[in-house]
Amino acid sequence: RASAKVRYGLDRVEQHLAEAETKSSQPFLLSHHHDHDDLHHSITEPDIRLLPTILRFDSVYGPLFKAGGAGLSIRADYPHLQRWLRRCWNTGAIPQTIDLRQATESYYKQLFPLNPSGIVPTPSVTAQSMGLEEIE
Repeated sequence: RASAKVRYGLDRVEQHLAEAETKSSQPFLLSHHHDHDDLHHSITEPDIRLLPTILRFDSVYGPLFKAGGAGLSIRADYPHLQRWLRRCWNTGAIPQTIDLRQATESYYKQLFPLNPSGIVPTPSVTAQSMGLEEIE
C-alpha cells in the first residue's frame, strides 16, 4: 500500500511536469509569473522542498526501502521528473549546497535494521552518475 502511494505521488508530479512543459514550457513546479508581459521561469519553494527527496530516490529510497516497488527509478521511469531534476541541479548554487555522497551514504550507515551489514554501495553517487551534469 505504501509503495502504491509513492508511485501515485511520483506519477502526479510526472504528469504535472509533462503538462507544464507542453502548455507553457514551464521548467519548474510553480515557476510562472508575468512581469511586464514577459513570462519568467524560476525555481520555487516547492521545487526546493521536493529536490532532496528526488535526489535520494534512485540511490536510497528505491533500493533500501523498496519505495514505489522493486526496480522503480526516476531516471528510467520518469523522464519529465528527471529533466526537472537536472534543471534544479543546474540552477544557481544548488550543487554547492548538497553533498550527494553524504546524503546517500548516511542512510546506509545509520539505518542498522534495514542494512545490518553496513555495506554502502559503490561507487559513490555523483552528479555525473545520476545524469545531472549539463551536457556541453
